[in-house]
Amino acid sequence: MRLALLAALVVSSTAHADPASIARAIVVDQLGALHAPQAFIATLAPNAVILGNGSFALASSSNAPAVVATMMRPPLTQTFVNSVDAGEADGALWFSANVIFADASGCGGTDARLVELAVVDHDRWSVVAVSFASTSELTAPGDVLDRPHPGPLTTYLGSFTALEDALRDDRSTMVAVGDTAFGLGRGEARHALEPLHADGGTITQAIEVHRPRWGFAFGSLAIPGDRSAQVMLVAIPEGRFWTPVAVGVIAPGSTRLRCAYPPVTSTSLQSKTISP
Repeated sequence: MRLALLAALVVSSTAHADPASIARAIVVDQLGALHAPQAFIATLAPNAVILGNGSFALASSSNAPAVVATMMRPPLTQTFVNSVDAGEADGALWFSANVIFADASGCGGTDARLVELAVVDHDRWSVVAVSFASTSELTAPGDVLDRPHPGPLTTYLGSFTALEDALRDDRSTMVAVGDTAFGLGRGEARHALEPLHADGGTITQAIEVHRPRWGFAFGSLAIPGDRSAQVMLVAIPEGRFWTPVAVGVIAPGSTRLRCAYPPVTSTSLQSKTISP
C-alpha cells in the first residue's frame, strides 16, 4: 500500500499535489527500506549525494551503505514520522523530516533530522540530495569530494552570514542545524543559523550541481580550533540569482547526546504517524 500511495502522489506531481503529502510519502518509502542500507539507497537517484552524520557519499559509492547505516542502531523495530515540512517550485521539491527509530540504541529511540531535494524525472519524483543528522552516535568513512571550485552555490558554503542573508523570503524556506535546531520560514531559518556566524571557515572540499530549475551544493569547512562542519545547500533560480531554500548543517555541538530523546512509548507517540 505504501508503494501504491507513493506512485499516486508521484503521478500527480505535475498536478500541484500538496508538497508535504508528496514529501511524507517519499520519506515513508525510504524508511520502509531502511532495514537494509542498500535498499534505502535504491530509493534515491543513481547519482544522488548523501551527507550522513558528518560523512559524504555518492549513492553509487561503495561507502554509501556504511554512511546510511549510521542513521540508527539496528535492529530497527518501528519508525515514527514526527513531522514533515516541504516546499515546491517548478519541478523541485525540498523537504525536511523529523523521524524517530525504535532501535537498539538503549535509549528507547534514536532521533534523526533529514533534509532532502527531489526533482521531477520523467514524471516521477527522484531524490538527488539528502542529508541527515541523528543521535545514534555512529559514524562511517565517506567519500572525499572535489576540491572547491568557484560557483554561485559553493560561495554560500564559506559564510553562514552570507547564506543567512540570501535565504528565500518564503514560509517554505528551511534550515536544520544537526538535530538540535530547525527553522521554517525565513525568520526562523535565519535564527537557526545565527549561532554559526562565528564558525565561518575555509571550504576544504565541495561539490556543486545545478540544472535550469534547481541546484544543490555539499561542502566541508575547516573551522578555527581544529574543528569542521559539513553543509548541504538547496537553491532555486530567481531572476539572475540562485536563492537558498533548504539547508542542512552538521557542526560541532549540533547533535544531541545519545539518550537525550525521551524513551519511545506507545503513549508518547500515540499521535504520531507510524510508517507501515
